Amino acid sequence: MLNPKTIIELDYQFDKSQIDELKKFLDKYFNIYDHEIEIYKAEDYAKQLGVDFVCVSADDDVTKQNNDINDMISSGIDALILNPINAEGVAPAIEACQKADIPVITVDRNVNDGNTAYVGRDNEEMGRLVGEALVEELGGKDKAEGKILEIQGTAGDTVMMARRDGFEAAIAEAPGLE
Repeated sequence: MLNPKTIIELDYQFDKSQIDELKKFLDKYFNIYDHEIEIYKAEDYAKQLGVDFVCVSADDDVTKQNNDINDMISSGIDALILNPINAEGVAPAIEACQKADIPVITVDRNVNDGNTAYVGRDNEEMGRLVGEALVEELGGKDKAEGKILEIQGTAGDTVMMARRDGFEAAIAEAPGLE
């Protein structure tokens, strides 16, 4: 894992256009690479269990995600593992799964209602840990001073909101930070 200090040092060693290209490359590479590895692992494990495994991407389109889920229900799936784009946006598809007695396991983002289980991180705790680490890096609760720019994920997303809440709670403990 890259240390944030390493990224800051890189910014001083390259010009802006090179940094932008490097960031685009790393983002694309790691997102694709991580996704491909996880899909491969899931496919391999399903094969070991003698289970059919189908993976589709909604490409951050909640309407497409609902349609994909409804298509899978029509095809006769036995269970759905779902990383919802939006906790509220997939409610119609979750309801359709409930009517068809199909268990829904959500991962990474939870939904508001209707899933059988949720597997994910405590995103508020993650935000709090990052906030606490930043406060320490800036001198500790009593000495840290300055303004912090928080870059958040998709507005309204449950993951973003939980991480924001945890981060902001930790920063609020240092009176010299805004």
